[in-house]
Amino acid sequence: MNLPDLIEAMAKASGRPEAECRRHANAFIQAVRLGLRTDGEVAIRSFGAFVVDTSPARPCRNFQTGEPMLSEPKRKIRFKPAPDVETGPPHPFGAHRKRRAGADHAASLSGSST
Repeated sequence: MNLPDLIEAMAKASGRPEAECRRHANAFIQAVRLGLRTDGEVAIRSFGAFVVDTSPARPCRNFQTGEPMLSEPKRKIRFKPAPDVETGPPHPFGAHRKRRAGADHAASLSGSST
């Protein structure tokens, strides 16, 4: 889902005009950006949290001179979903592998039936 899809879904769910939903979505995005800049985290109960993670400087080489140096530390935004948020279908092989045991599982992988 991209921003126009989100705005359309908001308009359908709320019965409000798309222009109004666009303003609200843009205001939400700006508020999240501000929160990440000032606090480093924006947490929404029962949804999740946007968190700024900083990766440390790493050793690397200058491509032109071959001289060893350190890269700049990088900031990344991560989303940590709340435990009750469904993020999609489970791994396609997860439950399948837990139910089968031993030879049954090996036979199913090779394509032969026993």
